[in-house]
Amino acid sequence: MVISGSEYQSTAAHQGAPTKTATHSSDEWSESVWTWLSRHNHEDAVAPCLAAEVVDMDEVTPKNRSASYYRLGRVPCMHVAIVGVLVGLIRYEKRDVYYVDDGTAVVECAHRHDGAGYDLKLPPALAREGDWVQVKGKVVKLRFGRGLSNVFITRCRSEADVLSHRRLVKALYEDRYESDDPFEIPRPIMAPTSIKPVQAAEDTVEDPQGPQPSHSAERHQPLPDPGPSFILPRTPSKNRSRFVPPSPALSEASAYTASAAGSPTKTPRSRSSPHKLRHPTRIRRQDTSTTLFRTYMMHYIAHGPSRPTSLDDSDNEYGFDEIIKTPTKRRPLTDLTPRPNKRLHSYPSPSRTPRASANPLSLPQPKEPASTECGFTMSHLRRVPELALLANKLHRQRIEEHASQSRSHSEPPRVKIKRLFTHSLIDLHKRGSIVIMGKDGIICPMPERGRGWDLEDSRLWKAGSAGSQTQGGDVSRASTRSGRSRTQEPDPDELSDPEDGEEAYVPCTARLLAIPVLSVIRSLVKTRARRGPTTARVRESLQNRDERWAYIGDLQVDEALQLLQSEGMVRKDASGTWAVL
Repeated sequence: MVISGSEYQSTAAHQGAPTKTATHSSDEWSESVWTWLSRHNHEDAVAPCLAAEVVDMDEVTPKNRSASYYRLGRVPCMHVAIVGVLVGLIRYEKRDVYYVDDGTAVVECAHRHDGAGYDLKLPPALAREGDWVQVKGKVVKLRFGRGLSNVFITRCRSEADVLSHRRLVKALYEDRYESDDPFEIPRPIMAPTSIKPVQAAEDTVEDPQGPQPSHSAERHQPLPDPGPSFILPRTPSKNRSRFVPPSPALSEASAYTASAAGSPTKTPRSRSSPHKLRHPTRIRRQDTSTTLFRTYMMHYIAHGPSRPTSLDDSDNEYGFDEIIKTPTKRRPLTDLTPRPNKRLHSYPSPSRTPRASANPLSLPQPKEPASTECGFTMSHLRRVPELALLANKLHRQRIEEHASQSRSHSEPPRVKIKRLFTHSLIDLHKRGSIVIMGKDGIICPMPERGRGWDLEDSRLWKAGSAGSQTQGGDVSRASTRSGRSRTQEPDPDELSDPEDGEEAYVPCTARLLAIPVLSVIRSLVKTRARRGPTTARVRESLQNRDERWAYIGDLQVDEALQLLQSEGMVRKDASGTWAVL
């Protein structure tokens, strides 16, 4: 059994507030709701919501039934959909337990493995810690509170998926969950086999009396795919000018929210903009854990304020140093007739027709994807005020938990906090999330003392509460001012001086792995002329070449291969092997 992030078991216990007692309902309406929720095709009954609602929903037990369903406001539900950041993962032989935090609560989500349970090799995890994921599953009772079982987990493609889910939930609370109108069970979705009579009806002879009413025309239309939008109200809105078809993906629900919420969908930010985590000042001490601290440290290493601009957004991504642009005439400085510059002999003059070069090798050639590393040392991370504040909260929480033990042999707090940073870096390194910086990397400078809350911090931490977030932003000025006053910087007298030659760590990204992966594929293709290497073979060769990549996994290598494929450097064959273009 492989266990990772077991510390979140205690966090789930804190998050799991006492659930409300079940209320029995013996009317026929409750029985019909139970039948609607428990049927096999329940996709139209999935309710998008926040993680806190999973814990606080009212429980309803129908008469003559041992199981229960839940109420999200006035809407009954048994399956929900949430979007949050993956903060913990525990792996067992037959299932994986994911801990998802959306800023309101931490929910335990269980995913059962496919195939036989005696298989010794565990399947790859659906996501990694720090990823934003979309989770859909059934609400169940746990030992501490509630959680989700039989979940379907997918990683968010961009920040637009997260914003779309939040806007959808906000619109549903206003129009659906907290509405005063009585709930009506939607019309059940017919099985896919019912589409065949529709095709037969098109071949029949038309009625000579003319076209049928509109309700008969709806019966001949193909049924859309079920999705979260089926839980929307059936009554047409006055402000809605067009019909928006339901979508099975949460990321495509912004089309509804643009009309329901009364505000146009904002253009998502660039992919270089990181996802924001809650500021450490907004985290309660009893909610801290080693896994949470490790997630925040990884977030800072991946999106630190001292990191250079990502090469994904640069104009010279493909390495074209010399690009022949459209020639434009230069404005003469005098009244004299402008003369062509003799030094421009290697480029076509504006007064002459451009001709092809006689030497095709002189044309600019695309270069291999480059990577600029900016590493963080232990001394740098310990001097980050947000990480130091979170470490102090975790240290005080551990002191309260072990208050009954003897303090005669207790170590100083600075020693324990330094050990926390050390163990977190070791865990991130063994998980393959970070690697030791190469020789060509740049060590990030130490954080400036007294920097407080600046523009770089606002890119990393989220100061506004979930209830006060707007569709365009999520940082309030009031929370920013309070966060600045409560963020304590570490005392330099308690920190040891930086050591010479201290190791620096960088995030193991697809851009960082692209160059060594491409080099490995080229060498393997030379030795294997008939068949290219697989992803697992590339990873093994990479680990044998350099101990720097000893802890990377197939998922990280596959992301690097996908990046190289998108840039036209490699291609994947039908047999699953890779070849260099």
